[in-house]
Amino acid sequence: MKAEKVELLYSQEQNKTTCRIKVYDEGNLHESKQIEVASDEFGKQPIKSCLKRDRAKHILSLL
Repeated sequence: MKAEKVELLYSQEQNKTTCRIKVYDEGNLHESKQIEVASDEFGKQPIKSCLKRDRAKHILSLL
């Protein structure tokens, strides 16, 4: 694992979930934008639904 810590921050309201991801590495913080997703999608794949593939690849390249 390249990151020291990964946080999934979210709040749920009825059938939608607002979420974002924080990745910590050697004192640096890399963050995704806050987005709104369907609660059922979040329930199946929380990280994948909150962190789009292109942003995940970008963060990974910085680690």
